[in-house]
Amino acid sequence: GLQETIAGTDAKFLSDLDQELGGNYNIFTPPNFDHLTHHRSIMNVTLVRKDLIVKEVSPIGSILPNRIFDVVVLIDGRPVHVINYYAVQIQNFRGKADWYILDRTVKHEELWRALLLSAETFKDDFASQADFQNAVYFKMAQCFCLWRWLFTYLYGASPVSEAVEHDMPEHINLPVRSFRNSTYGYDNLPDERPSYASLESFVDQISKFLEDGTYYGPQEFFGPVRLHGKHDDDSLRQIVRDGIQFISFRSFDLDPFAKGGISEDTLNFLELFMLYTLVSPMPENLSEKMQQAVERNNEVALQAPDEQTDWMRDEAMELIERLEQFCSQFNAPREYKLALSFVKRRVEDPTLTIGGQVAEKLAKGDLLSFGLKIANDRYTSFVRSPHPLQALAGQYSDSVQKLIKIAIMSGVHVDFENPLKLSVGNRVETFDAQADLDLSRGALDYLLNLFPELEGNLAE
Repeated sequence: GLQETIAGTDAKFLSDLDQELGGNYNIFTPPNFDHLTHHRSIMNVTLVRKDLIVKEVSPIGSILPNRIFDVVVLIDGRPVHVINYYAVQIQNFRGKADWYILDRTVKHEELWRALLLSAETFKDDFASQADFQNAVYFKMAQCFCLWRWLFTYLYGASPVSEAVEHDMPEHINLPVRSFRNSTYGYDNLPDERPSYASLESFVDQISKFLEDGTYYGPQEFFGPVRLHGKHDDDSLRQIVRDGIQFISFRSFDLDPFAKGGISEDTLNFLELFMLYTLVSPMPENLSEKMQQAVERNNEVALQAPDEQTDWMRDEAMELIERLEQFCSQFNAPREYKLALSFVKRRVEDPTLTIGGQVAEKLAKGDLLSFGLKIANDRYTSFVRSPHPLQALAGQYSDSVQKLIKIAIMSGVHVDFENPLKLSVGNRVETFDAQADLDLSRGALDYLLNLFPELEGNLAE
């Protein structure tokens, strides 16, 4: 197959190309995009030799606003999915079509499920959808661990730990980049750390620690990435049987310069990195690399916030170069490219990292004064906000925002879709995003009427 991005301007270039190729190719375009009529469009076009086509999968891409078409072809005798993907960058619509941005956001889960179902045809590689999900999510976990030192360098922001100053080893000089991410911070003892070298060994080791009492519960595993299943109380073995549903990255310090504790640029870089790792091979001698990654992360975490060694800079710049090529090859969204440029500047200048900026504040006074000023500023901004949840103001009515807020505070599971879904156990309640709810007796009272089983477990 040949995949290319083709733009037509008042001409039928694809028809001409088809004729030149002797009519031996099928032309696949995103659903609802006809190359014979959309002659001014820029679209992803896939040409596949007719004799290689095994079957055309139902267009899962009529899922707007991201259109996807999937065709199975034979390459070297093996069935391979060729996915034609077309997506519009949402920043072009910001402030003009908020419905479009919201629609794209809420369709991500639907699109993911459709791709997983399509991928089940890979019986040689994955026996089930659960196996596929496990492979994808655990590979992302492994790659994050391998490069954790870079994330600690960029976003580490815990330079001191006054509570344990009397136990501090003599060789450590404060401030450091991230005390929390070091072996003296949020970590298990060396012989209580499971390896991420393989999913099987990871599950076996944690299960053993739980069975022999090393861990009193799953919450006592402090690794950088945790696996999650369909239910909060699922065991790790149950999670793997059902298929990993999502993973959480647990080594990010709170960013004091971002209102949400983590910036949009950080999230965009993490997304870009994760996408890149999915199409990149894993290193050889993975067990050794994982152990080296632990040692490297500890070294970076305990450095001075403005310190940088040659190996850090060289390897970070090499990764950045590969990510730049990846962005160019796949025409990555502008926000990913901007996030990558910020990372590059921080690699070139350690004082621009989160830790470097926090250290500068520490040098000018103390972090308590800095923290109080931020807290007061944000409190003032919060109380002056005209909406209960300012970030959701364009998507949900004020009364629905109030319900979302109290639901989150009460531990109710919230699915941000339209309709909005609130669930406790197997019970699910749905609400239109713009519903006008009667909260005259308060949002908590309304929530308790929906889920009486919460009574007694909540405080006003």
